[in-house]
Amino acid sequence: MGDMIARYLAALLGLAAATWLLPGITMADGTLTEQAITLALVAVIFTLVTALAKPVLKLLSLPLILLTLGLFLLIVNAVVMLLTSWLAGVLGVSWHVEDLLNAIGGSVVVSLVSMVALKVFGDDKKKARR
Repeated sequence: MGDMIARYLAALLGLAAATWLLPGITMADGTLTEQAITLALVAVIFTLVTALAKPVLKLLSLPLILLTLGLFLLIVNAVVMLLTSWLAGVLGVSWHVEDLLNAIGGSVVVSLVSMVALKVFGDDKKKARR
């Protein structure tokens, strides 16, 4: 359970950074509290999409991942961002990714920030392997 919370917090920070850095990732204006709630909801959606859909996407795109020596994972991560944006819209959460290019940039930002955040918060899986 601690691992899931650490991953959620890492995703929350990564999505906040991507929303702040990239003009193509937007959310509705509002008070700081409203924006924090929006990002928290998006992080829940993103964490669930990452846990449920990303393994299926990786399996289906395995030949392309192997053919491109892993670079196609950028597209898989971008599809996860776009799927999160679509689900947020369906659920009435005002967070949107404009296009594939912004989704790729956002997935890179989320990955980098999450990697650093997981080092700070700790990743139980990595600690168990040592």
